[in-house]
Parts: sequence; C-alpha cells; structure tokens
Amino acid sequence: MGPFSSSRENKYILVAVDYLSKWVEAKALPTNGARVVCKFLKYLFARFGTSRAIISDHGTHLCNDQFAKVMLKYGVTYRLATAYHLRNKWSAG
Repeated sequence: MGPFSSSRENKYILVAVDYLSKWVEAKALPTNGARVVCKFLKYLFARFGTSRAIISDHGTHLCNDQFAKVMLKYGVTYRLATAYHLRNKWSAG
C-alpha cells in the first residue's frame, strides 16, 4: 500500500496475512523494493517459521529475480492471485 506522507520517511506499508489463522503483520517502510520486501519475509520466516506458499498480487517488488531466489532458498512456492472482477462475480447473465 502506498505511497503515504510521513514524517519518518516511511511511505509504504507492507502487509502479510496468514491464510489459516488470519494473523496480520504490517510494517511501515521507506520503499517497497525487492530488498526491503525480502528482508521483511526473512524476518517473518525467522519469527513464525517458513511458509509453504506465498500468494500475492502482481506487484513488481514480488515479481523479480531477487524475490525468486529467496523463495527458492527457503523452498516456498510463490503464486500470483488472479485479478478480482466484481462484474463477473455478480453478473446475472
């Protein structure tokens, strides 16, 4: 999410949600680059254990070589979510 205005140079919020427990971890960050995202994920893996899979949107900070290397190193499957189409879900015909 972002960018936001901030007095502490943090313009983005990175949010991770556990699929089963719905536990939320959020962190304010100065950038949303691959290095920062990978560091946050490594922190989460150290704190909670390695995830089996990560599902995300098509953000460029998660669709790059650095992120792919971290996923491979930790044995995590990475999946992209499909775009949500409200019209298709609720259309009658």
